[in-house]
Amino acid sequence: MAITKATASSIAPAAKGDLVVGSATNDASILAVGTNTHILTADSSTATGLKWAAATTTQNFTLISTTTLTGATSITISSLSGYNQLAIHLDGLSTANANPVYDMRLNSDSTQKYSEAGVRFTTTPGVYGFQLTNYSSATSFYIGTGDGSAGGYAMGVIRIDGANSSGVKPVSISVVTSTNATGYPIMQQGFYSGTSVISSITLISSSGNFDAGTVRIFGAA
Repeated sequence: MAITKATASSIAPAAKGDLVVGSATNDASILAVGTNTHILTADSSTATGLKWAAATTTQNFTLISTTTLTGATSITISSLSGYNQLAIHLDGLSTANANPVYDMRLNSDSTQKYSEAGVRFTTTPGVYGFQLTNYSSATSFYIGTGDGSAGGYAMGVIRIDGANSSGVKPVSISVVTSTNATGYPIMQQGFYSGTSVISSITLISSSGNFDAGTVRIFGAA
């Protein structure tokens, strides 16, 4: 029915903060005031299509995957969909060969959808410097270089935002390698332009099989 001043005032109860809303039967109904600090939100499962709910102010990251790297130059970690933010912790990645370059792909996608730019610092003993990097439309994310000798390691954190969306996914990369003339830390920002939800990551070594390292992936809705 159409709500007028007369019909609205006749709907009971009329407690402080009550709202007059349409019901599932197309009649006017009352939505009682919510808890302090709660906000009004849509909910099709309720009779009025509305409800009061606590505002979401924090994002809790949960450990969703732990993988030990061994025995291959390319290792894929799957079942990551459903999380809008992914935090990837790389702990002690190494290969049996010297000077590996580490890359990462999303959803096993090897097309030119990866772009990143940032700073790489040299770690030659007694020499300190940096170089700017800029990769546009590459086929993977560059995430670091291993030590100049077999058994050198790399550690770091990679953050992916918007992983559960159909839009561009911003990515931040911070990786540190063991101190050696050919090892250096990097700090880079980039994005993946693929439109699919992120369901897997693939870590790739350019030189020899992974022989150690743990990858922990945390997700937040």
